[in-house]
Amino acid sequence: MYRGTEHSDTIVFSTSHTIPYRYKAWVDGISTISFPQLMSLGGGKRWVSTMGGTLDYLIAQPDTVDTVKYYGQQLISATAKVIAPGLALSSANPIGLHAFQIGNSVRVGSVWNGDTLRDSWLDWGQPVWLGAHSDSPPDSQRWQYNLAGTSPQWIVGGPGAGVDSVLTASYYHQEQIAVGLLGTASDNTVDVQRQNEFAASVTRSPLWRVQ
Repeated sequence: MYRGTEHSDTIVFSTSHTIPYRYKAWVDGISTISFPQLMSLGGGKRWVSTMGGTLDYLIAQPDTVDTVKYYGQQLISATAKVIAPGLALSSANPIGLHAFQIGNSVRVGSVWNGDTLRDSWLDWGQPVWLGAHSDSPPDSQRWQYNLAGTSPQWIVGGPGAGVDSVLTASYYHQEQIAVGLLGTASDNTVDVQRQNEFAASVTRSPLWRVQ
């Protein structure tokens, strides 16, 4: 702690610190305190403040409390694939990558077949996810992650989402079909329709019943 003298001090941050991390020091009643916007930890990790540039605070009275919030972040990349024999995703019909940056939930960018969104700075310990389905599919088609319609999700810094990880999810390309039946008999029954959905054979019964 310092009182009444000019002083330069260093806060040592590490991944073990909670967010926000609190630092206290004595300063003169009228002083300028500068905080850097970025503090690199190396190895694809950093601390970043909520404001840009050097943060200067003029302390006008002794009881003033100034807070500079920093967020721990790390680099992560992402890509999306389509399970064969489905048609590829494209820049016009991509999958969205979503995460938290500086405490806000944002769409970080878009991915599609053969494309990787590289080196996005994402907040530590927060969810990161790819969309459950593509953005702009043609009529009667869809590219979807699973039957439940949920998104593939990770925690930044957790399993599969460490520094320089490439998050990857595979999607099914499906088409919507309609089946029509014609007949004249008074007691025709069609009991079973078989199809593949998300790599599983699905039985729907009855499809149509004429009585």
